Order: sequence, then C-alpha cells, then structure tokens
Amino acid sequence: LASHERQAKERERKVSELERARAQATERERAQAAEAERLRAHCSTLEAAAATLRRRLRDEAAEAEAALAAVRAEGEAAAAAAVAAPRDPREAVRGGGLAAVEREAFERRLADARAEVAAL
Repeated sequence: LASHERQAKERERKVSELERARAQATERERAQAAEAERLRAHCSTLEAAAATLRRRLRDEAAEAEAALAAVRAEGEAAAAAAVAAPRDPREAVRGGGLAAVEREAFERRLADARAEVAAL
C-alpha cells in the first residue's frame, strides 16, 4: 500500500511538472507572438519612413533639376546679352564666369541627389 501511495504521489508530481511546463511553453509562445507582431509593426513603420524618404529625395532631385535648368537658361541669356551688347569686356567675362560656377555647383548637387536616389 505504501508503495502504491508513493507511486501515485510520484505520478501526481510528474503530472504537475508537465502541466507547469505546458503553461510555461504556452506563455512563451504568447510572448513570442506578441514580439513578432511588435516587430512586424516596427518593420511597417520603417518601410513607410523609407518610402517617405525616397519620395523626398525624388522631389529634391526634381527641384535641383529645375533649378539647374533655370540657372542654365539664365546663364545662356546672360551670355547672349553679353555677346549682343558688351559694355565692358571685363564685366561680360566676370558675369559669364559666375554663371558657370553656379551651374557647376547645381550640377554637382544634382549628381549627388541622383546618386542618393539610385542608392535607395
């Protein structure tokens, strides 16, 4: 009888341990599911931010291209005006040199913006 009681208690202990282990496993699964959902939400947020940045970069590149076109047109108009009616040759050269420097600066900015967009 004592042997049967010991075996019954041992079985109860084992069942209790298994139930505790099952409860812990269930809790771990719930925690992992919650963490996976949190990570999915974070990824969605990061993807949205990346899309916003890509749009901004494209917009900035378009603005830079428009500004470059305006500077080119301005430089060409200034050069045409300088050729048509040069008052002082030194002034015409100085004005043309400034337009060229501005155009080069815009072209560099445009190339940088294109490279950033391409990197995305």
